[in-house]
Amino acid sequence: MTPNPNSPFATGAAPLYVAVDPAGKFVYVANSNGQSVSAYRILGNGGLTPIGSFATGRNPIGIAVDLTGKFVYVTNQTDGTVSAYSVNSKGMLTSIGSPVAAGSLPISVAISP
Repeated sequence: MTPNPNSPFATGAAPLYVAVDPAGKFVYVANSNGQSVSAYRILGNGGLTPIGSFATGRNPIGIAVDLTGKFVYVTNQTDGTVSAYSVNSKGMLTSIGSPVAAGSLPISVAISP
């Protein structure tokens, strides 16, 4: 197998968790020390194209994409909140209001059908 010449792909500081949308078009990475989420488009050959970096609360850890691929949720451990984002057709994130309180030190997030 030939290694991908475009790999590895840069993220923000201290990437911890990764989420892929249900259609397999986008990847989102929680950058725990960077207060951001890095977004990428998945290419047909498995490579990634950077979409951008999106602000989160402090110490983003857990990340999940809903089953429709229209929303991304991120736990901000230090803030004790969850940030919510809508996803456009290009994979870009737009914050949906202020982060919501989630209790002390939330670590992960899951989506229920």
